[in-house]
Amino acid sequence: MHLSSDGTSNSSTNLVSYKRQCETHTSEPLLGAHVKLTDHRQTSKFFGKTTDEKGDFELSVPQGNYTLEISFVGYSTYVASVEVKED
Repeated sequence: MHLSSDGTSNSSTNLVSYKRQCETHTSEPLLGAHVKLTDHRQTSKFFGKTTDEKGDFELSVPQGNYTLEISFVGYSTYVASVEVKED
């Protein structure tokens, strides 16, 4: 599983759009993968979503450091530390 990225910000709400695409090792989109961003400072605070038919997801979150977890049946869970910030 791998990710491609894009990011934008919305200064009126202090949220940053965190966009990614989830694909298999053969570059096929992962439809319905579970995505979770957990705040490093407050582990009880998290944001979640499932990927769409193209493997895309987008979360609007405050800038900061997060643990990204992506899970899908039949695949190992992907876990990574990510920094979400304005581009």
